[in-house]
Amino acid sequence: MSLLRTVNVDPLAELPEAEKSALDSHSKVISSLPQRLERRREPRHAACEIIEVQVIGGSGGRFPGTMLDISRSGTKIEIEKPLSEGAYLEIVLPSRAIMIGEARYCRSANRLYYVGVKIEGVYFTQAVSARHVSKELLAGYKSLPPLTAMEVGNHLAACSRCRNELAALSAE
Repeated sequence: MSLLRTVNVDPLAELPEAEKSALDSHSKVISSLPQRLERRREPRHAACEIIEVQVIGGSGGRFPGTMLDISRSGTKIEIEKPLSEGAYLEIVLPSRAIMIGEARYCRSANRLYYVGVKIEGVYFTQAVSARHVSKELLAGYKSLPPLTAMEVGNHLAACSRCRNELAALSAE
């Protein structure tokens, strides 16, 4: 004998009429609110990278943060202090890369600040030609996470052997 059973009950059926009409009016208000238009041209990829941020030209020094997501042209970071829209930032991913970008917005929530950054340049800490890109990575180049794709693209710009390998894979 099963202790579980399926019940087809309307959860609103037992509510008093006054509460039903209040819920209905709240639903109408919520559905009439303008929906936020998605303006991104590229997919975002979740990230959870510890970063250091510095305002270029600012005197505050570096401060910690977390990269929350990234696309090929932008990133969202979480920090503990507000930034001005339009501020130019240096974002350091320790032992990996330095990104330069412009703060497009800064929104506060729960004593933290969420900053959208338009990426203007990425500089990788490892020498470009120090290693060749594997065939597996080249084969999936178009679908790589943004930071990895930028790193591979940076390498391809300097390495004719890997460019030729990518061309051969694309021709197959």
